[in-house]
Amino acid sequence: MKILIKKIDFTVGYGNNRLSLSAWWRRAILTFDYNSKSWSNEDGEEIACPYPDGEQFEIIAAALYPLLQQHY
Repeated sequence: MKILIKKIDFTVGYGNNRLSLSAWWRRAILTFDYNSKSWSNEDGEEIACPYPDGEQFEIIAAALYPLLQQHY
């Protein structure tokens, strides 16, 4: 049996009660700013939530934010 594991790299940025998640997505680095609920590309331009995975990153950020506030 062969098991395939996908590697997903993303960066969590947290400081001053601000959270951002950045990740490679379709050959570009996209960032979700949890506090402003906005997405940007690697040039800092605001973009629409990427389909179909953007909503999943927003869910991850919503789960991480209270933990980071409590422990950092």
